[in-house]
Amino acid sequence: MGSAVSRVLRGRHHYDTTKAVVDYSGDSVSPKPASVCQVCWDGPLAEHLGLFSAPIQEPATGAASDSSTKTGGYSYTTTWGELKSRAAVPESCVWCQALLDMYELGRDDASREAEFPMEITVGSPTGPAVTMAGCTPGRMQELLVFINGFRHFVGYVYTDADDPIAPKIVARDRIQDVGSPRALTLARECLDECMHEHERCIALLASEDTIPGPVLPTRLIDCTNPACPRLDPSNGKRGQYLALSYVWGEAQEHKTTTLNKSTYERAIDPARLPKTIYDAIKVTHALGFAFLWVDSLCIVQDDDADKGRELGRMHRIYRDACVTIIASNAKKVSEGFLQDRPGPSRETVLPFLCPQLLPSPMPIRATRCLSFFHRLRRPAQDTIPVGRIRIAPTYLRTEGNIEQYGHAQEPISTRGWCLQEYMMSPRALLFTAETLQYRCPKETRNVGNAFYDPRTERRLPDALFLAEPPVLACGSREWVEVHEAWLDILEDYTRRAVTVPSDKLVACSAVAEAFQHVLRSEYLAGLWRDALPADLLWFKVDDAHLPRPTVYRAPSWSWAAVDGRVQRGGRGFMLDSRGAVSAEVVRCDVTLADSAVPFGQVSRGTLVVRSALIPSVLCTDGGFREQTIRLQSVDQARTWGADCDLSEREGLDADKTHEGMWFVDCESDAKIDRTWVVPLIRDGRSGMAGLVVARLDATESQTECGYIYRRLGIFCLVEEDEVGLCQALDAEELSLIEIVLV
Repeated sequence: MGSAVSRVLRGRHHYDTTKAVVDYSGDSVSPKPASVCQVCWDGPLAEHLGLFSAPIQEPATGAASDSSTKTGGYSYTTTWGELKSRAAVPESCVWCQALLDMYELGRDDASREAEFPMEITVGSPTGPAVTMAGCTPGRMQELLVFINGFRHFVGYVYTDADDPIAPKIVARDRIQDVGSPRALTLARECLDECMHEHERCIALLASEDTIPGPVLPTRLIDCTNPACPRLDPSNGKRGQYLALSYVWGEAQEHKTTTLNKSTYERAIDPARLPKTIYDAIKVTHALGFAFLWVDSLCIVQDDDADKGRELGRMHRIYRDACVTIIASNAKKVSEGFLQDRPGPSRETVLPFLCPQLLPSPMPIRATRCLSFFHRLRRPAQDTIPVGRIRIAPTYLRTEGNIEQYGHAQEPISTRGWCLQEYMMSPRALLFTAETLQYRCPKETRNVGNAFYDPRTERRLPDALFLAEPPVLACGSREWVEVHEAWLDILEDYTRRAVTVPSDKLVACSAVAEAFQHVLRSEYLAGLWRDALPADLLWFKVDDAHLPRPTVYRAPSWSWAAVDGRVQRGGRGFMLDSRGAVSAEVVRCDVTLADSAVPFGQVSRGTLVVRSALIPSVLCTDGGFREQTIRLQSVDQARTWGADCDLSEREGLDADKTHEGMWFVDCESDAKIDRTWVVPLIRDGRSGMAGLVVARLDATESQTECGYIYRRLGIFCLVEEDEVGLCQALDAEELSLIEIVLV
């Protein structure tokens, strides 16, 4: 402990709290608010927590440091006992209590001693902190707190829009009254700024923003009079409209049918509408728009032909909407989304002097003597106004990075249909569980300039919003980047629920169509022809316990054939699915259930690949996500061939088999006795990945082309020996046959 104490005591420019009490008693820069102690008011708070001082310069190593290796900010010393005393009654100082909460207790017994010295440095970073990079609004103040050389706190600073300190603090408190005229006025300002000032948005959305606007959907709700909305046939007119994305969550008795359509065209009784839909009508009107598209009202729900036509236009409906209203936090349509939101749960509220009104032209961190001199000489009538700031953490030494709000937490993010509505909307107004957000191609931000961390967001590439997307060469860097974006969307989509199982492909068809315009590749039940065979290497993530659907909806090699979240092979294990191809795709065909929906439901699909077919044994250990698989060795392949049954071979020499990992699609498939692997990708000379397959039942598996197989999962093998299956594939020592998968 002695070395730690000596480091603290030999620091430079530290403010000794004992002297502070003596020097500043009765001569504070402004009357002390009741929420802080005199020591903090005359010390760190008089210096604005170092936010307007030179930024803190940390050592390159990031190790603990004293003031001799760290510059900038504002530093002062105290003791553990003094902090604890000032945080207690009667002073009850919120800043001293915040420091106690930040400090990691129990590191050693000495840290609990009353005289244990504490060097505290507060200030802003030289650039955005790691926990804040990419967050909005830009240039907002960030606060760092170091205690005895260690970073204990990173957070952002904000205040109310009408606070005296607001001109100096960038970020604002979250809007809680999301349906108020003030909130919707600010939302409209965000839209106007986007339409007239965002160069990126203007370039992407020029055709939608210019008069007369895009072709309107078949029907819209006329919101000119919210007390008497009506269903309005567009008859091919052009104009601007909004769209609504929401969770149904329950039956909608109000929906448009062939029986009530003509009635709705005259008027819709608002009392019959669920709260979410009526809230959207009010928002549309408040934002200054006349028309709103809502699926339950604008599609005739008992007319299959009408539903088919409108589903085929879904990619344009949300793409062409001027703004999409997203009811993110509503679990069902009857809940509505304009309720006031709760306030922040973790924040420290501090009184704060307004630095722009200081009578002295000198910087706040002028020498201690001159700073003290100006305070003593300041006339009483020059008392500096006191505002109020709020500080919220993004990092605590005791907890690590603090999880921030993300869209994945919302009820709407659990629904499959809502993904394409969100992704296909260039502009959106999101009514989240916390506040009101505006999203456009340029950025996502909280309306009113509250802090938001957008780094977990997924977005579509800009090219998908262009009226005439560029022609990308298949396999080029740009093409691969767009395909990678598809894989990201796929992972998000497959973790969501789709109420009607047969809609698995239909519910993402609009997104698939948008990607097809750029990739210019044939869409095969969720996979892209030009990305085969790599696209076949999807695998389940922690959801293998979900049973395989009993009703057919896609071939076994498509992710749409199973339930649960999937991700692309190569992201979850060491092999790269973009490695050398070891299989040839001879043929891949799908039959659409409805030719009018080319990216929707399929009735059958067949894949034929030319590759090796290697017998395998699945080794289960009670788990279901990642299992061990044993493959036939090269010697055994030469001796026994692909049609042997390893499970029936007695005295199998383990040294002559090759063990890898396999990822099962459905847990029940792990019990199948006879399995094979089909290598698809080689990674160098020692690794391979491919499909794990089984034959269909004898009555349906034998055809004139040979046996028919279905997918069970994928495998990954890394070999350490010099003569293995990977090398045998390279040397063309293994027989290649055409393998049919359905």
